[in-house]
Amino acid sequence: MFNKIKNKIINFSNFIGNNCFLSCHRDIDISPRKKIYVYSMGWGDFLEYYFKYTVPSIYQPSNLPLLESEGFEIIPILYTIDEPDKIYQSYGELITKYLPDNFCIEQIKLQTVGLVKHIANEAILRVFRKSIDENALFIMAPPDTIFSDGSIYNAVKSVYYKSVCFGSAHPRVKFDLLEDQKIKTMACGGESISSPTMVKLAMTHLHDKYLYANDELDENTTYAGVSIRKINDELYSVIHNLPTTYVVYPLEEDYQFFKRKGDFNQWDREWLQLLVKKNRIKISGASDQFFCVELTSKDEKAKTKPGLKGNDIAGNSFQNRICNMVNVTWRAE
Repeated sequence: MFNKIKNKIINFSNFIGNNCFLSCHRDIDISPRKKIYVYSMGWGDFLEYYFKYTVPSIYQPSNLPLLESEGFEIIPILYTIDEPDKIYQSYGELITKYLPDNFCIEQIKLQTVGLVKHIANEAILRVFRKSIDENALFIMAPPDTIFSDGSIYNAVKSVYYKSVCFGSAHPRVKFDLLEDQKIKTMACGGESISSPTMVKLAMTHLHDKYLYANDELDENTTYAGVSIRKINDELYSVIHNLPTTYVVYPLEEDYQFFKRKGDFNQWDREWLQLLVKKNRIKISGASDQFFCVELTSKDEKAKTKPGLKGNDIAGNSFQNRICNMVNVTWRAE
């Protein structure tokens, strides 16, 4: 009798925590238009990375061009604090080379312009509003991110008509990656970079924060959220407790969330928790499906901690626990 009562209490507690206040949401009766905003935000030096590397990577043949060939309307949009006219003066040649006529630059002017998180939150509110009002998707394409060819196409096609978002783990890499000849060729509109090639480049140029995420080291950085274990020269097993959402099927509740929070940093924290609890996100399990890298300054230092051999746990939040169960495979050439 005692065990029955105990089990009923436990089951009721689980119901309260997982179902009662946040039921699963899947709006299968409403399908998005074939319209996609490709969202980015940047100013200063980040514009250099955006136009020279991010944009060429998203316009590799099997990314945005392939979506366009299947009838998707693609609208790249850049939010910035810089003057649009000055951006066109500096990067007009690259804009003409890669971006369509509907490319849009929106300047953000806030009294709190010195606070990056306020600027970022204003930008995300704007793109959420546009996408919700126009029943469109949007893709996150940060100015310090380089995508492999096929990744964006695969991500969109994986969730289109499912009314859910798409997320993935990604590695941080050093800026010397930009000196690699394959990256230079891709940036000039030459040869594309496949996911296996990008994985190999990433592993060669890992930032210290990820170099020391090797969970076979006794002293490592796995406490910060990422665990990487080399299986062999081609395969890596990755546990990422806070994957990034790249393709967004936006709802009004998302707009209201960021309006209430006023903090874009919740993108892979509380907002990710909302997506996970409401069954609104799919997380990539393989680099062959999706892969990108994030350029990271050498000024960001890795802080290792001892006694963490074999660790892959970081955080005790609901989304941390769920994402911790996803074993991602990165495959190098």
